[in-house]
Amino acid sequence: MRLRMRIDGYSLETLNISSNPLDSIPESSDKPPLTGLKNLILLSTPLDSLASLLHLSDRFPNLNNLRFSIDSSPLIAGAARLSGNDEEDRGVLLVLFPKLIMLNGNEVRVKEREEAERRFCSRHTALEDRALEALLERLVLKHGLQTSPPVVPEKTSLRSKMISESTFRQQLI
Repeated sequence: MRLRMRIDGYSLETLNISSNPLDSIPESSDKPPLTGLKNLILLSTPLDSLASLLHLSDRFPNLNNLRFSIDSSPLIAGAARLSGNDEEDRGVLLVLFPKLIMLNGNEVRVKEREEAERRFCSRHTALEDRALEALLERLVLKHGLQTSPPVVPEKTSLRSKMISESTFRQQLI
């Protein structure tokens, strides 16, 4: 199915593609974005990949009203995906769709968006998609956050723990 961007001088402002078996949205840099689309209704779809949702955001850059829900779908190991937790997923959607003013019928507040962006940066240190990596870098710069590799605890053997404990006991005596 192909949609024309303009029909008799009118542009498409609302699109309802609920209950469709969309499980991914490919990156499409060769097609112009649909800048006139303001309202998108995506209820009961298996679409939960962060990369696909970001590609959807790129296709509809002026989207300000989104109605979204996930149809239960099997998760793909290793892919960055929505969690299925409404509160967490709301924050991720606010990050992926930066011009939203309404999400699932609720107003988006500036503070809520800022907190969601900071939380996104802290939870996602490495992402598999270059567009998501670029988004992460932009948010880190915007909020002045430091990126550091995850802290890996130092491996210690039982023997080294015993030695340090006996040394500690000797110091007490």
